[in-house]
Parts: sequence; C-alpha cells; structure tokens
Amino acid sequence: MTDDTRARKPAAAADPKAREFLRNADPVLAQLIDARPDYPEEYRHRGLIHLQQLNHRAAKADLERFLKLEPNAPERHQVEQQLLLIERWKAGLN
Repeated sequence: MTDDTRARKPAAAADPKAREFLRNADPVLAQLIDARPDYPEEYRHRGLIHLQQLNHRAAKADLERFLKLEPNAPERHQVEQQLLLIERWKAGLN
C-alpha cells in the first residue's frame, strides 16, 4: 500500500472502534430497509457506511436508490458528489 492510498482511506477504515460500529450498524440498517423499503434516508445512511467500508459497489447502489426515492432531497448534491467520486475511483482501477 502506498502513502497515497493510505491518505485516501476514510478514518473509519483505520480505526478498530469505528470499524466495529460500522459492522454493527449495517445489519440494523438492513432490517430497517426490509421493514420500510420505500424510506429513502436509510439507503443514504447505509450507502455512507458502505463508503466508509470501501465497499463502493454497495455504496453506489444504495446512494442511487436514495436519489430515486427522494429526487428532491436537500442532500442531493452531496450524494451526487459521492457517486461521482465512486465513478472516479472505478475509473482509476482501469
């Protein structure tokens, strides 16, 4: 791993307590989504958790679902920026 790669990792990726919190939050959000699949906010939260876990594919799916369910969300610009960063990350792999 290069210094450049380490610099781009989210803080949660390096902090064991944060990783544990994220691991515990993910199944809770999954249960909430199962109970209310048309509630957009849980998709956004889970997408952000996936980003912290560097699970870009799952993050993209959840963030896109959030935008589909809540097209006029106040956080729309922020979520679009996060999706753009995911696309740039994917492009860098090729």
